[in-house]
Amino acid sequence: MKCPNCGQNLSDTARFCSRCGRPICHEPPKKDEQEKKCPYCGYSVPASDHFCNNCGHLIDSEILEQEMQTEPEKADTPGPSEGRRGHKIIVLIVLLAAVMLVLGAGLFFWKKTSEHRTENRVEQTQAWSQSASSEPEQNSSAAEQESPKDLAESEPEKDLPVLEQEEEEPANESNAPAMQVNEEWGQQEILISPTEAGKAILTLRQKYQGKWSTLFECEAAIGRNGTTATPAEGDGKTPEGTFPILFCYGLQQPQTGIPFIQLTSDSVWVDDAESLYYNCLTTREQAGDASYEDTYSQFARGYYSCNIFFANNGDGQTPGKAIPGMGSVRVLEGYKKELEPTNGDIKISEADMQAVLAILNSEYDPVVTVSGL
Repeated sequence: MKCPNCGQNLSDTARFCSRCGRPICHEPPKKDEQEKKCPYCGYSVPASDHFCNNCGHLIDSEILEQEMQTEPEKADTPGPSEGRRGHKIIVLIVLLAAVMLVLGAGLFFWKKTSEHRTENRVEQTQAWSQSASSEPEQNSSAAEQESPKDLAESEPEKDLPVLEQEEEEPANESNAPAMQVNEEWGQQEILISPTEAGKAILTLRQKYQGKWSTLFECEAAIGRNGTTATPAEGDGKTPEGTFPILFCYGLQQPQTGIPFIQLTSDSVWVDDAESLYYNCLTTREQAGDASYEDTYSQFARGYYSCNIFFANNGDGQTPGKAIPGMGSVRVLEGYKKELEPTNGDIKISEADMQAVLAILNSEYDPVVTVSGL
């Protein structure tokens, strides 16, 4: 340091100038510049330090603990970004739960609506075909112009004559007629109109006073290779022509006016052209060594509900009636699974088969007519 009076260089601890003798005033250190000594090595350190910068020992442990206790616990307090992130996750979970709830409710409603529509279509068709009416048809040509599906799914016109339900005598369980024969009604026909290979429209119609009236209509599946007027074994085609409906068969008696055959665990269709029972619904014992389709198994495994036999080659029951090489038996099947092109048979849905059977009556000589493309 220097003397403030004469400028003589002096030591930092000098109290008087060695040149002019004037006293030297030492300013006390500022509060923030005060020092303290380390209790371990004696080194002077600033008063604000907690550790010795010479030996590294802790000097004021009590002061340090007090400062640390007074600091806010920042690590345990989530920041704004973390809070916002947690809020977004909660909102996303709530939205996903709401969407799943809406989708589940919609699926349940759609399923119930679909089942209800199917039941209504069958009930309305049966009610239409069985309701009593004595008034003659006033305008049959206008009825033919109306959409077949509208006729099947809506209530019948009051002036449209329908088949009367038999009430006087109980129906025979083995061959229960669906309705009483009305002399004004004529032949019934199931018309198969192909739209493309493997697909067709089935129309159930009946004559009334010489004119055709449509009673029911639905989609159908036919041979994967279309139709043919000259059927052959394994051609994958549905035979063209008009064939009489002789009976239906299945595991349970349906509501119908055509004969019904109850299947047993031994029921088979013989498809061996060299067998006497070719194209016959018979038993394994009668089929013998001939090849056959396990008909009972097809029904028991849930493929069919009830099938209608139409005589395209033989009557389905009399041995030796079918002509070898003219194609195996073809039937109209009530199929429980999704419709797809067939090997030559005709398939409709289970619900549509119930509606068709409820209308058919052997007293009206029902037939199946397959037209070409």
